Amino acid sequence: MTPTAPQWSWSAGFAGINEPTPRLQQQRPLPARTGSLEEARRIAAERGQVTESFGNDPRTARTSMTEPVLLLRETGSPWIDYHQFMLFDVESTEARASHLPSQTDGTIAVSGHGGGKFFTMGEMTDVVVDFELWTAEPAPPTSPFEDRFDGAFTVDTGRVVLGSVTGSPADVIIDLPVPGPFQLRAFRSSTPTANADFPDLDYRHERWLLQTWPSIAQT
Repeated sequence: MTPTAPQWSWSAGFAGINEPTPRLQQQRPLPARTGSLEEARRIAAERGQVTESFGNDPRTARTSMTEPVLLLRETGSPWIDYHQFMLFDVESTEARASHLPSQTDGTIAVSGHGGGKFFTMGEMTDVVVDFELWTAEPAPPTSPFEDRFDGAFTVDTGRVVLGSVTGSPADVIIDLPVPGPFQLRAFRSSTPTANADFPDLDYRHERWLLQTWPSIAQT
């Protein structure tokens, strides 16, 4: 039997992060899920691909061919605090976002135990993030992105939050097929945008794509 994780709180989970500054963004509703595991299996079956699962979880089904299958897609608009957002296992009793590596010059993200943090440009930024879970390493996106990050992360509980580093109603909870190691690719496109309410700020709109798939060691 898998033990139940202790109750997690934002204040305990992110000890060491200062109190958030006043928000300029307006609250956004939780985005709807746009893909499903059942749909991925249906597409695989139509392509004549026989699926098999690793572990005991059918959500980890992989095809007998080399072509990866998209299992899940989520789209969110996380609130940006301290010029960053996160994909993180907030229910873990061991992982802490504050323990991830520090950002270096030119790096758009960092990753490690628990998940990753992703860094935005400008003084104020609206972000749209597409999260994709694949059975194996997918092809890079065809849409143009300016920046790229390649990394890996490990989750303890199998559940991550795509959202603000200080927590917000716009956070999206994502259930991964199993806990353990995952590969990560992040792509960012940042565009300066005029904003009538804040004409003197470097206001930007950013589009992100996060692609994840289980590490080979887990398959």
